Amino acid sequence: MERDRSRRYLRFFGARPESDVDDEIAFHLEMRERELVALGMNPDAARAEARRRFGDRSRLEAQMRQLEHQHDRTASRRASWHTLHADMAYVLRTLVRQPLFSLSVILTLGLSIGANATIFSAVNAYLLKPLPVKNADRLAAVGLMEKTRGMIANVSFPMYRGVSQLTDVFEDAIAWNGAEVALRTQRETERGFLLAGSDNYFSALGVSAAVGRVYSADEARSRAAVLVLNDAYWTRTFDRDPSVMGRTLYVNDVPFTIIGVLPRSFPGTQPLVIPDAILPLESMSLFDPDVLGSLEQMDYQSFRILAHLKHGVSIEQAPGAVARLSDDLAVEYPEAFAGSRLVTEREIRTRPEWAVSRLTPWIAGVFFGMVALALLVACANVANLLLVRATARRSEIAIRSAIGATPGRLIRLLLTESMVLGAVSLVVAFFLARFCIGWLNTLPLAVDVPVSFGLAFDWRVFLYAAVISLAAGLISGLAPALMGARSSVSDVLRDGGRSGTAGRGRTRLRSMLVVSQVAVSFLLLVCGGLFIRSARSASHVDLGFARDRLLIAQADLSLHQIDRAMGRQVQDRLLDAIGAVPGVERVALGTFLPMSGNYETHTVNIDDRPPSAPDGLLSVATGNVTPGYVSTIGIRLREGRDFTAQDDTAAPPVALVNRAAAEALWPGRDPMGQSFRLEKEGAPVRVVGLFDNVNVVMLGETPQPMVLLPLRQQPSRRSVILVKSRGPDPSALTAGVRAAVATVNPNILLYGVRSMAAHLDQGIALFFVNIGATLATVIGVLGLFQTIVGLYGVLSYSVAQRAKEFGIRMALGAQSGAMIRVVLRQSAMLVAIGLLVGGVLAVALTRGMRNVLIGVSPTDAVTYGAAVVIVGGLAMISSYVPAWRASRVEPAMVVRGD
Repeated sequence: MERDRSRRYLRFFGARPESDVDDEIAFHLEMRERELVALGMNPDAARAEARRRFGDRSRLEAQMRQLEHQHDRTASRRASWHTLHADMAYVLRTLVRQPLFSLSVILTLGLSIGANATIFSAVNAYLLKPLPVKNADRLAAVGLMEKTRGMIANVSFPMYRGVSQLTDVFEDAIAWNGAEVALRTQRETERGFLLAGSDNYFSALGVSAAVGRVYSADEARSRAAVLVLNDAYWTRTFDRDPSVMGRTLYVNDVPFTIIGVLPRSFPGTQPLVIPDAILPLESMSLFDPDVLGSLEQMDYQSFRILAHLKHGVSIEQAPGAVARLSDDLAVEYPEAFAGSRLVTEREIRTRPEWAVSRLTPWIAGVFFGMVALALLVACANVANLLLVRATARRSEIAIRSAIGATPGRLIRLLLTESMVLGAVSLVVAFFLARFCIGWLNTLPLAVDVPVSFGLAFDWRVFLYAAVISLAAGLISGLAPALMGARSSVSDVLRDGGRSGTAGRGRTRLRSMLVVSQVAVSFLLLVCGGLFIRSARSASHVDLGFARDRLLIAQADLSLHQIDRAMGRQVQDRLLDAIGAVPGVERVALGTFLPMSGNYETHTVNIDDRPPSAPDGLLSVATGNVTPGYVSTIGIRLREGRDFTAQDDTAAPPVALVNRAAAEALWPGRDPMGQSFRLEKEGAPVRVVGLFDNVNVVMLGETPQPMVLLPLRQQPSRRSVILVKSRGPDPSALTAGVRAAVATVNPNILLYGVRSMAAHLDQGIALFFVNIGATLATVIGVLGLFQTIVGLYGVLSYSVAQRAKEFGIRMALGAQSGAMIRVVLRQSAMLVAIGLLVGGVLAVALTRGMRNVLIGVSPTDAVTYGAAVVIVGGLAMISSYVPAWRASRVEPAMVVRGD
């Protein structure tokens, strides 16, 4: 007991394990030495014997020091957790007692964090998240780079065979194609989308079925009638019934056996599209005999390629091998590589679609920057609220300091409060982000296939939201915590105990926060305004065809095994039946629909120039149309004539070309009467008309060479029906058109029925422009709202702090209007400085938006002027209420309260 009492573990200035160990050993040696001396030994001998009996002192010292360090760390952790627990309990009790303050902070941060998480979900889907397949980090895409159309993801199947043979670079390669089909079960028939993969599609990707199995290479090569369902289609159509294995699903009236269901995590490899089922590529020949022929055509470019890089091969090495392959194939097939070459890139850098992937980082950066700025505005707003709260708690903080709390301890307490608020705001952000992501995923996109944007609130998005919620709490609470911890008893006593009195430093900081909020909200509004102006400009850009009074519908006769000969008869009957619908002015059919991707590509050969000449071969977009298509859709025919009923298979082949094609094929010459060949051995086609350029796929694209051919000479069973209405609303004709089609053949599936205006607004062309404008506006309004609330709070608090000053002024004869002007002058000064700073930031930062704006400059004066009026006007309106309160201060009440 005496030895235990003698041990010195208590330290006023922290533990010193080394000193404790030395003292402990010295104590034991001293006690042993005393015992031996008491037994009759002299002191020197007793000291030596005590050390001998003690043993290896250095080893024991090391062991004891290690135990001491472990003990101290454990005690320190326990103390820290106890302190944190006590702080959090105190903070939670305090926040519950002030629900209005707590709710304001949580909603302010939660809205901004939710917006950040929503935008990050798109960044995650298109720039970060790998495909759910094996070795996704080594996946590379192979496509074509064309001079006229830019980057194209589609290649031919012979090109895929060539890529598969690059075994020194690629470990394996897969190819696939997409097909729109009619899917029939025992209950109903619906239009679906299938993905047809190469024989090694699943084995190369390392994907297995969740239920049943996937098709084998032998089944693919033998053209077996088997398919694997997608999880979504299985759920929607069969209610996740596992007994569907072995059942029959009719594809274009051809029976296929269901052999498996894919896992929910694997949506397929087609960008933005989730197929209903996947089947072997060769098996498509069971319902489309032309497929087998297309597998041998170098210029039939409708397949996509993914390849695994070999271990040890970098993506920088692959382009050289692919370029050499492209050069070799171009020598043998010059018409297929006219103005184009094979290229390769990492798969993740080709999203969401290779043709626009170069804009993805720009667009992501713009919106990511906007929501980050909105979060900074929210942090500034919360910081202002916390500063006000810290000022009101000066007495409490001073008392804590007086009874021994260190500045560090006080800062930790105040930061715990802001961090807790940030953590709780994560709950609001979670539900908001889930809602917004779900809304974005359900937005209608007017294209021919079922589209999925692939946004998800997965662990990456949650981790990001959690990190920024804690960061927002730290950023918001740091300055208020540092200032609040400075409170002392002398300061409180000098101020007469008034907890609400604010120091000059706090007032200056709050003013700086308001200025920064105004500046950032102005910047956000400018960005949103530029996107809105861009969307309005895009909706008025001359596309080369009409937007109004047009109804679009699509019908694919091949879905019902209608052959080409019968298809021509059905198409003639469709024209007659729809043309007889009341309110229809004109009707036409065609395989080309602008701004949709509905077109084919062919290589044009010119007889009077050698094939080796740079302009002797040209890749052009083509479409097959009926007479009257040009006038129905509003394409301007500049020279020549339109097609007539006599331009059929018995007549010489003719064509209409646009200006871009004419300038590329016959520069400086009149294209009328000129001839070309669509295939190397094809018959000469004579030009009978010249029309203006039209936008084929995207807004702002370089004019693409285009050729229109008579549908009667180039029959196709897939057609776009164009109906021009006599009235202003073409959608009113929808029921009549459907009824007319049913009279021709009730089994024809009519899909994509919509007006041309809806096709443009919801289609690829304007959809992303419009959604960008919507998101930018929401973010801008969110930032502005937080700024107005912040300004209102600062002015209200300022009026409360200056109540005595205003009371004295009123007592000395000042008028109410003068008090209002004092407060409004203060507000106007803060707003003016904020607008000036925001204007400078906007001019400097919006230059990077030039690549994503259409028809509007980043320094558009109308946008800047509107932003000044909106921010300045709303700021002054929000300032009037505090100013009015200042004018109603009663001098007697102020003196009595003082």
